[in-house]
Amino acid sequence: MTKHNLKFIALLAICFIGAQSKELCAKESELENLDADDFPFATPKCTTSVDVLQVGMMIQRYTNRPQSQLVPRWLNMTLLQEGRRFANKNFALLWFSNYIRSIVSVANEEFMPWLPHLDKSASADKVAKTILTSVSETLGALAVDTDTPINMDNLKNILNSIVLETEGQIMSPKKYSKVNLDQLLWAAVENDLQLSSIPKEYRSFSEDMMAVKKWQTPLNQFSLALGQYSLFGIPFSTKNVNALLNASPEEEKGWLHLWAVLGHIIGIEENFNVALQKNKVEATAYYKDLINNYLVPSFFQLKMQQKVLIEALLKVSSALMPAEGLELTPRLNMVIFLEEFLEIETPKTRSLLTVTEKENLQIWQDLKSSLSLNPFILESLNIGIKAEALESYYLSKYIYTQ
Repeated sequence: MTKHNLKFIALLAICFIGAQSKELCAKESELENLDADDFPFATPKCTTSVDVLQVGMMIQRYTNRPQSQLVPRWLNMTLLQEGRRFANKNFALLWFSNYIRSIVSVANEEFMPWLPHLDKSASADKVAKTILTSVSETLGALAVDTDTPINMDNLKNILNSIVLETEGQIMSPKKYSKVNLDQLLWAAVENDLQLSSIPKEYRSFSEDMMAVKKWQTPLNQFSLALGQYSLFGIPFSTKNVNALLNASPEEEKGWLHLWAVLGHIIGIEENFNVALQKNKVEATAYYKDLINNYLVPSFFQLKMQQKVLIEALLKVSSALMPAEGLELTPRLNMVIFLEEFLEIETPKTRSLLTVTEKENLQIWQDLKSSLSLNPFILESLNIGIKAEALESYYLSKYIYTQ
């Protein structure tokens, strides 16, 4: 078969993908027979494989994108609106995912560029509250039930305000070194992690990753990719959240497309844009692999600063998470995080719970069962949380101002 025929067949395949809108990107193997001039169709290249993602540590954020290329060539406004509908219909689940995200973010130093810029003299509680609320405001802004087009310039400014280069510390050592940790809690967590079914290869970072890390550049593509995943991918990769999602296949694709566009806007190259997946099934498998290789190992090597911030997040989220009839505490929140995100059994951590905390844990389990059996309960919860949250989200007005 001639090279010309191979190009023609590849072009037909890409055209079919775009026309049918069944897949959101094309694999590199599907594009290898095409020259750049032969590829006019608006289909982006899928992100690189998980094991290659770490190469992005050596590649800086793309900051010199011309204004004419701020919006990607493959932007699909219909899918963008579907993504906003996904956010609108699943706001309560996104709020819970943001709680998970906050803990994951402070546990892994690669997330530092995604943490809010704060005075290092701030208390752990203040840092934790800012981490929780800054990103939830952005999510809330996207969830506004409106058909008004998004102002891409304003949205870029919002995202840039989140993605800030740090020096690897967001608290002064003098601040966190004086904090008295809940030593019983951390001993129990370590015990549950060590006795868990997490495979040995996921308990430490790979030699390949550590070799690349020596050459990493500030605000790199790998850090951006992990942060991007944490903002939108947790609902797909957390089993119990995924099972509760109220979304059509088009809305799920729209959520992926929305964050692929946002990733492009903040300077993530297509190879490292982890929202560029063919479909939700492939995305879910990809994110699970990403978690195992790059996020789970962090919890086996937590440092003092990270433990202080995680404890603060457990405390602050107990007050901020809307949970009528459910009394949350730091230790109870830790059990929920370990079981929901890391998906491990927590006998040692559970043994620290008081009678009241155990009763509330049962309420949590019953609530999950009720939500899965009766979608109207989730819809009611979604409406209530969204209404309360969006009332104070000034960002929702800013990104729709033309």
